[in-house]
Amino acid sequence: MQTRVVTLLLVVALVLPALAIAPLAAAQQQTYFPATEWRTSTPEEQGIDSARLLAALDYAAAQKLPMDSLTVIRHGYVVLDAYYHPYTAEMQHHIWAATEGVVGMLAGIAIDQGLIAGLDQPLLALFPDRTIANRSAGKEALTIGHLLTMSSGITCGPWDALMKSLLESPDTLGTLLDLRINSAPGSTFSLCPLGADILAGAVQTSAGMPLRDFADRYLFAPLGISNYRWQTYPDSSPAGEFGLYLTPHDMARLGYLYLQGGQWAGQQVVSPDWVATATCADPSTCPFYEHMEVYGTELGGPVGYGYNWWIFQPSTYVTGIFGVDSGQVIVVAPEQDMVVVATSRSNEDPADVPMALIYNQIVKTAGMDGPLPANPEALAALQARVDALANPQPLAVELLPQKAAQISGITYDLAPPAQLWVPSPALGDFTYGGSTQINAFALTFDQPDEAVLELEFGDGYRAPLAVGLDGVNRVTDTARGPIGITGRWAPGGQGFSMTLQFVGSGEEWQISYGGLGNRVLFICQNVSATTTQPPSNATPRGQ
Repeated sequence: MQTRVVTLLLVVALVLPALAIAPLAAAQQQTYFPATEWRTSTPEEQGIDSARLLAALDYAAAQKLPMDSLTVIRHGYVVLDAYYHPYTAEMQHHIWAATEGVVGMLAGIAIDQGLIAGLDQPLLALFPDRTIANRSAGKEALTIGHLLTMSSGITCGPWDALMKSLLESPDTLGTLLDLRINSAPGSTFSLCPLGADILAGAVQTSAGMPLRDFADRYLFAPLGISNYRWQTYPDSSPAGEFGLYLTPHDMARLGYLYLQGGQWAGQQVVSPDWVATATCADPSTCPFYEHMEVYGTELGGPVGYGYNWWIFQPSTYVTGIFGVDSGQVIVVAPEQDMVVVATSRSNEDPADVPMALIYNQIVKTAGMDGPLPANPEALAALQARVDALANPQPLAVELLPQKAAQISGITYDLAPPAQLWVPSPALGDFTYGGSTQINAFALTFDQPDEAVLELEFGDGYRAPLAVGLDGVNRVTDTARGPIGITGRWAPGGQGFSMTLQFVGSGEEWQISYGGLGNRVLFICQNVSATTTQPPSNATPRGQ
C-alpha cells in the first residue's frame, strides 16, 4: 500500500491537478441530510471568510501538497468543493487508511445489533471452528477493542514478506489469525493496520455475510452511498485496512454521520454511544499517545487514538492519517460543526499529508456560527482559483528535438520487463496486490503539444495513452482504469520523461526513457520507497 512512481530515464514533473468549487446557493438554517446532493452556500453565509479558504489553497500550493480534492462542509453546507485536474466530483478515489474508520463504524453497528458482544469480545471466540496457530495467553486475551485501538500486539513485519504471504494465501484471514503476538494486548500502541483486516473478517464472520453486503445494507444504503468499490485480497477476503474507493462527497457523508451522533435523516444508523466512544468524547475513556512527532508544534497535542479514529483535542477527530498513502482524510470538527475531506497522491513523506492544511488553515480559522458580511471580491477570487485548478492553462510548447523524430513510432522490447506495482482498477479487476509487467513500449510524436505512449503489458494488452506536452494531463480511459500523463524533454533533447497518474488510485509513476552511450534504457524507480529497480535495456523490435 504505497504510492509508487515509475521512471523511464527521463524524469517527469508532477502536474498539480485542478479544483472546483461548488455552485453557491442561499444557506438554509435547518439541519438537513443530503439525499442525493449536498446543498451549497457561500463561505460567508456559514461564518467562514472566503479569503481564508483562498489562503488554504495558497498554503497547499506553497507546500507542494499533491492534492486531488478538498471539500469543506459547514453547518451541513458545502462551502468549498475543489478538484484538481483531472479529478472531478463523480470520480471514486482510493481512500486507503480511511477505510479503517469505516470498518470501525461497521464494528459499532455489529455491536449495536448484538452480532458482537462488545469491545471486550474475545477475538478467537468468534472463530470456534478454526484451527488457529501460535495460540498463547496473549492471543487468547485479544479482544475487538484491542483491534480497534491498534493495541493488539500482533506481529506486523517484516512488512514486504508479510504482505507477500497474505497475497499468496488461499485463506487470508486464517493467515492473519495465525500471526504471533509480540506484546500483551492493550499494553502497547503500534501502527499496525493489519488489525483492521482482522476486524473486517470478524465483522464479516459475525454477520454471516460478505462485509461489502453488510456495509451496503446497514451503512451505505441508509446514507445514499452507491458509487463505491471495495477491494479484496486474492481469496476474496475483505481489505479492511485500505480497500475502499469512494467519492469525496460520500466520504463527507460518513463524517457527517458521526457529526450527527450516528443519526441520518431520522434513522439511527450507529448508536450515539458508539460514536461517543469511538471518538473519545470523554477523554478518560481513551488512552492518549504522544505519538505524532511528525506534526510537532504544527498540530500540537495531546493526540490520542479512539476506535480507528485519531483524536486531536479538544474537539477534532480524523480517520485516514498516518502510514503510507495517508493523504485521504475525513476530518470532523464538532465545535466548528465542520466536516473536511481531502484526497491526494500522498506517499510515505509526512509532509505530503494534508492534515496541517486542514487543521491549521481551515478548522482553526473558522469563524463563529453566525454569518459574516458578504465578501464578493474574496469570493470571486476563490472561485477563480478553484476554476483554474480544475482547468489548468497549457504552457508554451517547445519545439520537438531531433531525437523525437528518430524514435517516433518505434516499438522497443524491454529486457528484463519492467514492473508496475499499481492496484486495481489499473489492473483491470478489483483484487489487491501484485504488479503488472511491461514487455514493450513505443512513443509517437506527431503533434507539437501531445504525444502517444503505447505500453504492451505482460498479458498482451496494449494501451495507447495520450501524453500532454504542454504541462496539462491527458487522460485516457483504458481497460485498466483512467490514466493521465504529462511529459517533457530533458535539456539537450536526449531524454524524455513522463508522469503516469492512475486516476482514482492515488498512484503515480515516473517513467523515463533515454540513451546512455549506445544503449537505450528504460528505468523504473520506486520513489516512495527510495529504491530503484535495475534499468531495462530497450531494443528496437526486430533487431
